[in-house]
Amino acid sequence: FKHTELWGYAIWAFVTNFLVFAALALALYLSFDTLVAKLTPASLPGWLSWLKGALPWVMGCVVLVLAATIGLFLFTVIGNAIAGPFLEAMTSKMLVQLGEPAPPKRNFANALGRSLLNQGFKFLVFGTIQVALLSCLLIPPISFLHPFISGAITVFFLALECWDYPLEG
Repeated sequence: FKHTELWGYAIWAFVTNFLVFAALALALYLSFDTLVAKLTPASLPGWLSWLKGALPWVMGCVVLVLAATIGLFLFTVIGNAIAGPFLEAMTSKMLVQLGEPAPPKRNFANALGRSLLNQGFKFLVFGTIQVALLSCLLIPPISFLHPFISGAITVFFLALECWDYPLEG
């Protein structure tokens, strides 16, 4: 609460992330029934007929889990890319307050472009690693390790999102 001049940057970063989150939540809300209907098969084999009433609920849970996972990545990548210029300006101001030399000034468009490029590169590296990890599923003795390794790498990349701007400064 000591440095009130930084609040504006933090508020703008929060507002942009909140708007991105609200847009993703609204998109899920508006398309939820359609997604569940597309994933639910029209007919089931006879031995699965007992599942007919519960299948839409099961598919609804699948859609929610998928939407939460995909939304988390979209939220972090898009939210950080859009809020990047505000966070970069805040980091620059904090460095000056600490007595460090200020990084070169960038206008909003340059900062946004740099942020989009950084986020895109991280997303490309993450996707490449995850696709490469899919090969673990082809090797039976180690296929059970895939979810654990994939989850650990996902957590690592999500942690990188929190450290992105302090490490750049």
